[in-house]
Amino acid sequence: MIRFMLVATVAVALSAAVLPVSNASAAETPTAGMVVTCSEMCGGCVKKVEKRFAEDKGIASVACDIPTKTVVFQAAPGFALNARGIWTAMNKIGKTPVQLVEPNGTVHTKKPD
Repeated sequence: MIRFMLVATVAVALSAAVLPVSNASAAETPTAGMVVTCSEMCGGCVKKVEKRFAEDKGIASVACDIPTKTVVFQAAPGFALNARGIWTAMNKIGKTPVQLVEPNGTVHTKKPD
């Protein structure tokens, strides 16, 4: 009985980890966002970044990833992301970017001190 319950539990866990694949066309998939890499990222950093951009109507979403020290910005419909504006805003809250990659592939990096 215990063996059956273990197998059933594993099967449920595996099915939850596999999501259905969408057949969406390329036109329906969202474009890549602007990716900013910082020198450090922690829970406090995430709160600062989210708070700073929460009221910005031109930004649809901000996703912070602590392990990779990155922040991904998605523009709201009808808006374009501005690399200089995002870099400056990140600097003002103390999250100095070391690299910023724009949706078109342009890479900006901080010059060594």
